[in-house]
Amino acid sequence: MSSDTGQNRSPLEPSNGRLGWFASRFAELLLQELWLWTFRRFSMTTKVRYAFSRFRIPTARGVRWGGDFFRSDNLLGLLLLPGYLREANYLLEVISKRDEPLRVVDIGANVGQFIYTLALLADVEAVCFEPNPAPFQILQENVSQLNGKIKCLQLAIGPTATSDTLYYVPGKSAQGSFSLSQSINHLTRSHQEKLAGITVNVESLSEVFLIRQGVQIPKFDLLKIDVEGHDLEALAGCREIKFDYLWIEFLRPHDNYGDLENFAREVEAILGRPTQLVMHKSQKGPNGNLLFRVSPTARL
Repeated sequence: MSSDTGQNRSPLEPSNGRLGWFASRFAELLLQELWLWTFRRFSMTTKVRYAFSRFRIPTARGVRWGGDFFRSDNLLGLLLLPGYLREANYLLEVISKRDEPLRVVDIGANVGQFIYTLALLADVEAVCFEPNPAPFQILQENVSQLNGKIKCLQLAIGPTATSDTLYYVPGKSAQGSFSLSQSINHLTRSHQEKLAGITVNVESLSEVFLIRQGVQIPKFDLLKIDVEGHDLEALAGCREIKFDYLWIEFLRPHDNYGDLENFAREVEAILGRPTQLVMHKSQKGPNGNLLFRVSPTARL
């Protein structure tokens, strides 16, 4: 493979090139669309409003999602919202919390795609972390339409308090990364030319609660981490937090974590607690978000 081809193909693209990548993307969108129209917990009115609002995406930069207006800086991300709905529905099938709110930490919240959709289906109390100021502002606007139980902090999470450079392309903030090489390899050449870097603050979760908030560290039902290759570092910043389930991104081609078994062992080693992998039932392979059930007691 020539170096030029390696630079211009996203590591997430299949080996048959960009045409194959777009075909797989289109198939993914089609399957999500079909699933949405069979989803009984959304009324037909809600589905129709979402479908028609998509025609205004280029000018409105948002859609009618669950009745309210959801904004994003990534137009494709608005078309992928049914995928977040499918994920949220799956998680709620596994994590049963009917009599009390679901307590969530969302690390890498971006503009709120995950937490906003989850809150449409369940009573949610959450703390969301997003270090990039541009999507953070949109995140705040989006969650302000919800139940008032979601707090947003403009921070990245890591093992120690520090500052680091976050690389991203304006308008494609969902792919922001602390790894410059990963950011470059993940983008086409035209987007590489727009790549920007900003300095952001990094803290551990225990520092956030004990020092910033001045409160005891609460127990959570779900810890969600989606930070484009920084996932295990973010997890290391959560060692002192008690939670029952971990929803974490695993994208082998660009995270370089090795196979799924090694990744699972690293997760367990970082937490120091036994974990059980609960595979997403819609997954066809090892790439994507993985759900772990985490033991409340430390490993002997």
